[in-house]
This record gives sequence, C-alpha cells and structure tokens, in this order.
Amino acid sequence: MTNYRRSGIAGASYFFTVNLAVRSQAPLTGHIALLRNAFEYTRKRHHFTVDAIVILPDHLHAIWPSLRESRHVADGLGGRCRGGDGVWGTAGF
Repeated sequence: MTNYRRSGIAGASYFFTVNLAVRSQAPLTGHIALLRNAFEYTRKRHHFTVDAIVILPDHLHAIWPSLRESRHVADGLGGRCRGGDGVWGTAGF
C-alpha cells in the first residue's frame, strides 16, 4: 500500500496530478461536463473542497486544502488503480 506523506501543518494544501490510465483514450477535455458532474457528486458525498484545478487532455492538476481532514477522499483516489472503484467509481467516471 502507498505510504502518503502528509504535512502536519494545519491548513496545509496539497498539489497532485491524476493521469488517465491509458493516455490514448478520449481526452478529459472532451468530457468536461461529465468530469464536472463527477467532481460535484463526489464533493457533496465526501465533503471536500478543491482550491484549484487544471484539466488537460490526458491528466489534471489540482490543489486541495487539508487532506488530513478529508483522508478518505485522498485514500480513495487510488482505489480504481488497485482494482477497486475508488471514489470516482461512485459517479460513473
């Protein structure tokens, strides 16, 4: 299992990148409405915020505050890669 490094500083923000598993798949930018709906659905269900996000064709960059408070979301992001649904699987993305 991955050993995530998290800052012990209150109010810390985290930058991360998420890549498509197969970069030759249809681009994220071609499904922006679906991605927006998946984020909104998941954000409401798991109660997290996103300070900033940049969507590129085969990956996205995001800045999230206080992942310590939303640990289940950060841990769930990789679920799909480990054979599970991850948090995004609940929104059909």
